[in-house]
Amino acid sequence: MMPTAKEIMAAFIARDVADGEEIFVGTNLPVIRAGALLAHLHHGPNMRVMLAHTRTNLYHAPVMEHFEMLTDWRAARWAEGYFNDNDIVLYQKSRRHALFFVGALQVDPFGNTNLIGLGADRRHLRLRGPGAIATTTNATYVTRF
Repeated sequence: MMPTAKEIMAAFIARDVADGEEIFVGTNLPVIRAGALLAHLHHGPNMRVMLAHTRTNLYHAPVMEHFEMLTDWRAARWAEGYFNDNDIVLYQKSRRHALFFVGALQVDPFGNTNLIGLGADRRHLRLRGPGAIATTTNATYVTRF
């Protein structure tokens, strides 16, 4: 059976993450979440996965239920710690070896992302994205973005 494009992307992400790194996964990014968890289970028992305001170590819990919202209480099931937005910023300032993944509606050849929306008229977008949602803050305090 041939792997899907999303499975290949998750495997590529997993190979790019090293044991001991802290990984900040943006909200509702199932492919990136799968890649981070694959790396964690395959070769990174000392990784810390920051997911939905939780710091998680899933090395002994290989199955994680799907959840879509940053504030979904189900993420706490696997949490070693829980952070609010202000705590995350303070925590990140002291943890410069972290990696942050973010999704986008569009990405240009230079890595610029569009998280706002698609459409010619900004007042009436065809598709509304989630917005920046702390993306700039997270990108500032990590080693890799």
